[in-house]
Amino acid sequence: AATLALEPRVDALYPAVLLPGRARNGDAVVVQCLGRCLVGPLLEDVEGVLRVSTLRIERAMVVADRRVLVLDCEQLAASALRGLPAFKKLIDLMQRHYPETVSSIIVVNSPLLVWAAYKTVKPWLDPTTAAKVQLFSWRDAEGAFAALSALMEPGVAPSRYGGAGDGLATA
Repeated sequence: AATLALEPRVDALYPAVLLPGRARNGDAVVVQCLGRCLVGPLLEDVEGVLRVSTLRIERAMVVADRRVLVLDCEQLAASALRGLPAFKKLIDLMQRHYPETVSSIIVVNSPLLVWAAYKTVKPWLDPTTAAKVQLFSWRDAEGAFAALSALMEPGVAPSRYGGAGDGLATA
């Protein structure tokens, strides 16, 4: 119950949405808007954020055993780097309790900051998970669209990524 009470606050600070529809392989599709994440307020309750993140994973697993994770880094600021220790806790939680539940991780609209931060984050990832990560800069919308198109039908992929879906209207 406490986690459910926290959910609206975390959703406002760290927008994410489980898209309607599924990936071509039947996986659930989750979009997390990292660039719109308000790190300072999230760091005030890291454990609460981890509980809500767990709830989000569990909801996606009701749809399918595995998920495609799209991380949108548009508007990501350097101040977000303060959140790396909390992000490591989230990665550790996911790898410990939900191993092999992510089929693909597509990082879109990545500024140079993300490419640099990924050099820090990659060693935290299991090598199998790291092999599933694809980074696309904000300049490579075509590459991101191609990667997303290979994973999901146009009706599932949100229109902001070249698809016809509108699942991000709530994020």
